[in-house]
Amino acid sequence: MEHLRALERRLAAYLMVEGSPWPLGIFRVILGASICFDARENLKRVNFYTPDAFHFPYFDFIVPLSPEQLLTLFDWEFTFAVMLLLGLATPVAAAGVLLTQGYVLLICQLNFRNHIYLTLLMTLLVMISPAWRVLSVDGLLRWAWFRLKGEPERAAAPRWVTITTQRLIGLQVSIAYLYAALHKLNPGFLTGYPLSKALSKTLPRSYVVREGYLAPETAQWLADRVSEPSWSALVAYLTIFSEGFLALGLLFRSTRLAAVIVGVGLHLSIGLSMDILTFGVLMVGGYVCFWAPRLRPIAVSGQAPPALEKSTEEGR
Repeated sequence: MEHLRALERRLAAYLMVEGSPWPLGIFRVILGASICFDARENLKRVNFYTPDAFHFPYFDFIVPLSPEQLLTLFDWEFTFAVMLLLGLATPVAAAGVLLTQGYVLLICQLNFRNHIYLTLLMTLLVMISPAWRVLSVDGLLRWAWFRLKGEPERAAAPRWVTITTQRLIGLQVSIAYLYAALHKLNPGFLTGYPLSKALSKTLPRSYVVREGYLAPETAQWLADRVSEPSWSALVAYLTIFSEGFLALGLLFRSTRLAAVIVGVGLHLSIGLSMDILTFGVLMVGGYVCFWAPRLRPIAVSGQAPPALEKSTEEGR
C-alpha cells in the first residue's frame, strides 16, 4: 500500500501543476494543421466509406454516407480544423473535429487507422485545455475586449495556466510508443520479414521517388538491401529499440533531447519511405507537450499542493 501511495503522490506532482500556456498553444496549431492535411487526404478515400462498399460499423446507428454527404463532411472537418489551427472558437472547433472525424472512424472498423484514434484523443484534451490562451484568435479577441474595457492587466496572455491536459497529451504519446514497441516483440516481426515486405512495396513508390529526389533504381536497390535477412532483422530491432527508448526517454529531462532526435529521425525515415505523414506529425508535434518552461504545483480540494522535486522556473 505504501508503494501505491508513493505512486499516487508522484502522479499528483506530475499532473497537478501550472505552467506556461505556450506549449499547449503551439501544439494546438500543429494539431490543427495535421487535421487540415488529413481532411484533404480523405477526399482520396471517399470510396472506402460509401454504401457500395462492405462495412463493419462500430454501432448499429452509424450508417455509410453517400459520396456527396462524405464530401460535405470532409469540408466541415477541414473548416473546423482551420478554426482549431487559428484558435477561433477553440472548444467549438475541437468539438466539430470530434464529431466529423469521429463519424468517419466509426463507419467501418476495417478502415481503422491509428492516427485518427490518436487525433481524437488529442483533440478531446485540447478542447478542455487552455490551449486557446496564446497564438489564437480567441486570445486576440480577449486582449482587445479587456483593452477596450480599460483593464490592460487582464488583457495580457496569462503567465500561468493549468497544464494537466498538456501532461496527459505527453503521456498519451509515451503510451503509444510503449504499445508499439511491445506489440512488435514477437517472433514474426523480429525476423524483419513484415517490415522488409512493407518497405519493398512502399519505398519504390514513395514521395521522394515520385518527386524525383531519389531515382527509382536507387530506391529499388535500397528496398532489395532491406529485404536481405541480416538487414531486415537489424531494422526491426532498431525500430523496437527506438520506440521503447522514446516511450521512456521523453519523460525525463536528462534523456529528452536524445529522445527528440531519435523520434524525429524515426518518423522522418518512415514518412519518406512509407508516406506515413500525419501520424508522424502528430507524434513529433506531441513532443512539445513534454516542454515546461516553468512549473508550480496547484492545490486540490483545499489540500496542500504536491511538492515538485525541483524549483519550477526552469521547468522539467
